[in-house]
Amino acid sequence: MYCCNCTIVRSPPHGNRSCGQYQTMITVPINATDQSDRKFNSTSVTNTSITVTWRSFSEETRRSLFRPHNFYFYKIRISPPEIDTNTHQAFYNEDVLEATFSGLTPGKEYEIHFEAVGDNDRLVLQNPYHLRLITNAIVSTDPSPVEKVSVVAKSSTSVTLNLTPPKNGFVDLFQIQATSAHHSSPLLDVPDSRETSVLATLSNLLPKTTYRISATTVKNGQRGQAAFVTVTTEHVYVDPKLVGSVTAVLVVVLVAAAVCTVRIVKRLRYRLDPAQLFKEVLEDIVGSEKMEPWLKKRRDLYLDELIGEGEFGHVRKGVLWEDRQQAVIVAAKTLRVDRANEMTYRDFAKEASLLIEVNNDGGHVNIIGLIGLVVDGVKKKDPRYILVEYAQPGELLWYLLGIQNSRQQAGFPPGLGQQLTDVAIDIARGMLELKRRRITHRDLACRNIVLSSPDGHTGRLVAKISDFGLARDVYVTTQYMRHPLTNMLLPIKWMAIESLIEGVYSCKSDMWGFGVVLWEIATLGGTPYPEVCGYETLVTRLRRGYRLQKPSGCSDELYKLMNLCWQDDPDVRPTPDVVEEKLEQLLQQDQAFFPKA
Repeated sequence: MYCCNCTIVRSPPHGNRSCGQYQTMITVPINATDQSDRKFNSTSVTNTSITVTWRSFSEETRRSLFRPHNFYFYKIRISPPEIDTNTHQAFYNEDVLEATFSGLTPGKEYEIHFEAVGDNDRLVLQNPYHLRLITNAIVSTDPSPVEKVSVVAKSSTSVTLNLTPPKNGFVDLFQIQATSAHHSSPLLDVPDSRETSVLATLSNLLPKTTYRISATTVKNGQRGQAAFVTVTTEHVYVDPKLVGSVTAVLVVVLVAAAVCTVRIVKRLRYRLDPAQLFKEVLEDIVGSEKMEPWLKKRRDLYLDELIGEGEFGHVRKGVLWEDRQQAVIVAAKTLRVDRANEMTYRDFAKEASLLIEVNNDGGHVNIIGLIGLVVDGVKKKDPRYILVEYAQPGELLWYLLGIQNSRQQAGFPPGLGQQLTDVAIDIARGMLELKRRRITHRDLACRNIVLSSPDGHTGRLVAKISDFGLARDVYVTTQYMRHPLTNMLLPIKWMAIESLIEGVYSCKSDMWGFGVVLWEIATLGGTPYPEVCGYETLVTRLRRGYRLQKPSGCSDELYKLMNLCWQDDPDVRPTPDVVEEKLEQLLQQDQAFFPKA
């Protein structure tokens, strides 16, 4: 015999439960047959339902447990619950009872609980009956689709989804893709985490774009039906300050790109015709307003004899017809188009700019006068010209060499010392004007000084400084040497020590060159340092204090003035006005060049 404890809950009189309850715990003997009666007779299991049947208590058991005319029923429930009502009821007047639970998950384990309850009394069996069952799994070649896909978060470039996996079994992974009218994201593979929901984020999407997102299950290489959701990404918020900064940067970049493009185009054009660079560079230096008054027409220029020639250029005598009415004799300086390059045309333009600067307000009597410029070409590689006043007898160096040659036959001409001192004073005055305008000549030498006679071959000669800006090699090449570091042709024997070593040029370094010019005049066109033929040798000697020796054609006072110009310290060198004053004194004393005994 089996024995179980039952708790019987009785109602107080009048059936009012709120007035109080009392319970009686009794032990009811139930024989084996009764116990057997409570067991489930049969079960039926499908993919989504469970059906159980059992027999009611025997008549004898019912009479012992319940009062006459009272009814009782069985409660049978399932766990875990899948539906809202998970308790089925069956009444005692049925001999064979049945309960069905549907809407279950395929392939899932459930537990059935059995209870018997009487009218207003609850019967609790000591050993309630439990039954564990597993619903049938669905066998299919294709995996079931995602139960639900929803958007949980989004930004301008990403969307986060919540996926509800299918109930009929696990899958290998989920494949997610976002598609719009103009853009599709790559397939995103998300493994099944075996959880009740799966989170997945699609990135690198377009802002303010409507996407249709598909979520597809994959199992054993087979794809299920896709579930879809539509979402629009957020608009991109841009800080106005950031927009301003980015816009400014873009403007700078675009301007820089435009400038670079223009320069590249110009450079390609210059390689085909370097002469075009002359006008471009000149206009960049002085501006179109200053350049315009000096421009002359090519057809108004008539060229004559060659009066000077070098490796990269030459000078011709010519005639310029001003307004087709007045003829002006000019010296037309140009570069040889077959040898000139981009660098020489740049230097040529710089020399023209210095002449414009000096002559813009009337010029100076001791600086060569600018007549005009020819900057445009009719044909490809037409030469460009700097037109300056034609000076006669011409270059100072050749004038001195002429005196040297005639000396052997007729001796010195009368008044030579005074004439040469006047020339030196003119050069000092011209240098004073350059200093006032803060212009550095860089190549002061007798070959770059011209002599002009206002009234022909008679009267006092006027010296004029020409060839500005180190426009090297237009006339000759023998006086220029290559710098070992820069490979530039430089007049090293006329250059100051700081210019040779450090590349520093100033009005004070021009004064060193003026001292060499005085030495050239005193030697009637002699070559400085004739025994030196290299840059290193000259620099070594100058550092040791070596200087040009005193010529026989100058006084001791004049040689002292030369040595002042050759001081290592630029600040100790005399200024042009001091030199002019000293030369005036020596002129009065006739103690400058070729003094009387």
